[in-house]
Amino acid sequence: MNCLLINILLLAMVLLILSACGDNTAASHSDEAALARVVTEGLLIPLEGAAVETRVTVAPVQRRTLVSTMTYILTPVFAAHYFLYFETPNRVLAAVHTERGERVQAGDVLAELEPLDPEEAERLFLQRQSVQLELSRFNRDFIEERDRRLNEINHAEFQLETANNTNHQRRYLELSRHRIQYQQFLHNSEQNRERITRRLEDINDHISGDKIIAPIDGIVLFSVGITPGTLLMGSPRMFILADENSFQLMHFFDSLVRQSPLRDGRNAFRYGDVLPAHILLSTQERFDFEVRITSDPWTTGERANMRFVFEPLDWDVFLTFFEENEINLAMPGVPQIFVNTTSYAVDVLTIPFLAVRQEHVNEYVYVYEAGERRRQFITTGEQCGQTRNYIEVHTGLHEGQQVYLHSR
Repeated sequence: MNCLLINILLLAMVLLILSACGDNTAASHSDEAALARVVTEGLLIPLEGAAVETRVTVAPVQRRTLVSTMTYILTPVFAAHYFLYFETPNRVLAAVHTERGERVQAGDVLAELEPLDPEEAERLFLQRQSVQLELSRFNRDFIEERDRRLNEINHAEFQLETANNTNHQRRYLELSRHRIQYQQFLHNSEQNRERITRRLEDINDHISGDKIIAPIDGIVLFSVGITPGTLLMGSPRMFILADENSFQLMHFFDSLVRQSPLRDGRNAFRYGDVLPAHILLSTQERFDFEVRITSDPWTTGERANMRFVFEPLDWDVFLTFFEENEINLAMPGVPQIFVNTTSYAVDVLTIPFLAVRQEHVNEYVYVYEAGERRRQFITTGEQCGQTRNYIEVHTGLHEGQQVYLHSR
């Protein structure tokens, strides 16, 4: 009896549930479609059968003053430099007359080799005379053969001009053959002349290549440090000589230091301003100098192409400092120059950086309007501010709109 009563109660409950579902069948399909849309777009989420709004964080699009502090790290380099070495292999080093960090003038002897052995010198002189005679004979034979082949070409051209229809094709082929053979002759002759000339140059290097002479006025950046009396095997690089007129400060990389937006321009720079800078050497020595801005990356729109004029841009300033501190100019570690600058953009349209999303090369945000969100593509500019981390907006938004923020 009890089992029958339980079954009747269960059946009644099932009928009651089915009746309630039947009354709302049409509405449920509509609600499910709407719920699927808002869930896909992230506005609403299902929670225990009900649709509730997702908790989102939005921020306004508004105008602010952005400040950016840049630390540019630069390195002094010479754009023009020469690698100097002895042309003669297997010779003994006699003397070195300079060391790295020294200034030299064009024509100065930087290093010397031991004199040639008399027997070796006589053998080289005989070799040079023999090769010189070979080169002279080659030039004479070349002129004779060249003139002969040119006469053949001229004759073939005349034969082609006077040919009739029956032998015109044959005359044309003969002229083409002479021209091809002449070009091949010139190519082979040039290769043979270069081979003989190289032999003569090698012998001359052995005879007279016992000195390294500075080709320009410059400063010695590198010295190999080989001591006199050492047998030089091959042709080791002895010096690197730099042209002082090519001294530059190269911008290899930079690091961006974030700061909070400021309400005034006390730390900002403008075109023509002079900024403090300092040089940091590998010995941790440092000295201060000045840098003048010649283009403002924010006011000119050239945000990645800031240029500096270094004052004074004079090598004597650096050389004097090195000498006074007994620092070798050609030190293993290259000095680094740190230039600190601060720029700002006043009254620009901004949003928090966390609102910006990326799709391939395009940037976009989600704009919150009337309880829904939509995707909006934008273009951005400078990003500033360590605490609030704002970014400049060029196009795509207007002041007063609300944008979604996302976590990092």
